Amino acid sequence: MTCCPAGHELTWPYQRRDCPGCRRDSVVELAAAADPSLPRPVIEAAVDAVVTSPAVLRELTAALAADPGALICGEPPVAGRLATELIARGSVALTIPACAACGRVGRPLFRGDNGEGVCQRCRVWQRAEPCATCGEVKPVTGRDSAGQPVCEVCHRRDGPARHRQCGACGKAAPVAVRAATAPRTSASTATGCPKPPAASASGDARAPSPGPASRSAPHARCGRPPNAPAAVSTSRRRPAGPRGPSATRAIGQR
Repeated sequence: MTCCPAGHELTWPYQRRDCPGCRRDSVVELAAAADPSLPRPVIEAAVDAVVTSPAVLRELTAALAADPGALICGEPPVAGRLATELIARGSVALTIPACAACGRVGRPLFRGDNGEGVCQRCRVWQRAEPCATCGEVKPVTGRDSAGQPVCEVCHRRDGPARHRQCGACGKAAPVAVRAATAPRTSASTATGCPKPPAASASGDARAPSPGPASRSAPHARCGRPPNAPAAVSTSRRRPAGPRGPSATRAIGQR
């Protein structure tokens, strides 16, 4: 049996890695230092409830070791989950993590520009930049060939990866309507196409697809034509009787 210097039993592959038991003890010590209002067994139970995998334990250990105040601001999200669990178990030293920008609670928090915990939506707006196409300050969705930021609207409208050749007018534009028989590399109608959707590049009208099976063939199992009326059952059915609690009592009295 292989053990770490602290006496924790190690199994493969932890014989060549850091001991998970020592990581857990480190998290418990850091949490106890940040929240002295709870006894150690309660803190250990809270840590065990939050740590659902070795990856979560590694992330939580790194977060608390890098910033002992992570439980107070509630970021990264794994530290916010531990703070919420400690509060649910009776902590009076911690408060429910809330976004420093919008004040919402119950959202995963991330480190903001000033070191505070902010939600994902506020963090995206903190990292907003002027769009190279429209000039408005918006969240960055992508970047152009020169590396300049592009907003979502301009990326969707001008992004070459989203453009396909229109089957009606022939121009390259974002796809508006895709034909059922057209290949994935072309669109039946592009956004802003001046021609009707039914007109193709060759001038032929596009008829709706009849479906995977012919609608004039008889049924494969019973042989009945598709337009034939449904057969009427001649089996005798039991007439409908009364329903409800009164009917149940009446049946039980027979």
